[in-house]
Amino acid sequence: MYPKEVREIFSDEEIEQLKEDGYSERDLIGLALFKRMIDMGLTDEEMDMIFFQSFTETIEEYCGSEAAEELNSPVIMQTTPSTVKYADVEFFLANAKVAAEKANVPIAMHLDHGNSFELAIKAFRAGYTSVMIDGSTKSFQENVELTKNVVRVAKVFGVDVEAELGHVGNGDSIDAIDNTNYYTKVEDAVRFVEQTGCDSLAIAVGNAHGPYVKTPNLDLERIYAIRKKVNIPLVLHGCSDIPEEQMKEAVNLGMSKFNIATEYFRTMYQSIEKRINNQEFEGNGVKLMYDIKEEMIDFVIQKIRLLNPNKYSM
Repeated sequence: MYPKEVREIFSDEEIEQLKEDGYSERDLIGLALFKRMIDMGLTDEEMDMIFFQSFTETIEEYCGSEAAEELNSPVIMQTTPSTVKYADVEFFLANAKVAAEKANVPIAMHLDHGNSFELAIKAFRAGYTSVMIDGSTKSFQENVELTKNVVRVAKVFGVDVEAELGHVGNGDSIDAIDNTNYYTKVEDAVRFVEQTGCDSLAIAVGNAHGPYVKTPNLDLERIYAIRKKVNIPLVLHGCSDIPEEQMKEAVNLGMSKFNIATEYFRTMYQSIEKRINNQEFEGNGVKLMYDIKEEMIDFVIQKIRLLNPNKYSM
């Protein structure tokens, strides 16, 4: 059975004909997206943005699964609200499903920083295995209520929910990195987990999203204190460019999930730029993806090894 987004665009007869013509499931997903964009009357600029976003996400999903296979390690792939505004959650989930079905290790699909109850429900219905609901900019009680409502529905779908307490800001602001008022308080973390029933908790301990304007210095004592009081997995966002020794110590102190995006995309962009500057790019985007895959797979492998000091494998 082909994904819903394909069946909504093409009839069974058209799908069979395309299969006979040599189109793979992933090809059909791309064709369905392209036809939908034409029907929507999108401009060339809007289409270019969607294809670029889809291109980068496809590389991430493919290389993530290949790296996980090589190390015999599970891996989590994720999308964000900014990603899915260019193409529906179903599109990216379909790519992940193809990777998961071919892999011999568990692959989870996660919605990162879900910013509304409605988007979380959409991800549940699409088939995501994990969803984050981020109410960190709200008051403590508002964050509790939003998270609790999402958790209640998630249980019906059998989906794990990650929440955030404290606030992880952007690395281009020294205040967001150093201001301990944004950091997660131990006593608040205990109350929050008890009141919401969330499955994992992202905490703020000197980490931030995107490129850092200064080298971050994680509050390792705070990680340890929260870990002692909270019995669910803890999540560290903004892991790009955090010094490796701090990352290793965060693992030792009980941090369970690490989000890395900025470094990954920087590596990808640099790989693409190098080939264009060397005049190795001939206008074939698919070939370009395969040309850079080994560098991207190696990047993911190095990060998995860094964050897996006990060499856990399936």
